[in-house]
Amino acid sequence: MNQAKIITDMYLVANLQDYGRPYVSLFIDRDTDMLYIFVRILEENVATTNYIFVHVTDAEISDYINRRKSLKAMFYGKACSIGHFDNGILIASPYDVNYSELPIVEEDSFDPEFCYDKVKVKVFLRKYRNGLQNSGFKTAVSAN
Repeated sequence: MNQAKIITDMYLVANLQDYGRPYVSLFIDRDTDMLYIFVRILEENVATTNYIFVHVTDAEISDYINRRKSLKAMFYGKACSIGHFDNGILIASPYDVNYSELPIVEEDSFDPEFCYDKVKVKVFLRKYRNGLQNSGFKTAVSAN
């Protein structure tokens, strides 16, 4: 069985798709300055909100919000994880995935109508690319 990993420095940058509740979100791990895409798994009658997530690059985020890359394409061929937040701390485990059966909505391309943080994302990516990831970027936004 896969061992759960506790990650304490995962912080929300912005929600990329929000359909009444955040569905696709961009997070940064403050320890490593690595970016991650989180996708809320749509499950009924489940008390805990679970997410699948994967490490992404700033270029992949740009491609996604400029509609050059689909959400599923950002997961393809990568090691994915599944997890949930417990009082702001991410509890995660490796997620063995069949990419044709990812628990992501069929229409998985970016829709600017459902991204209320698009300007925030573009500003963040510009700052991120300008070397802040190398100097220990610290975001003030919490995961909750």
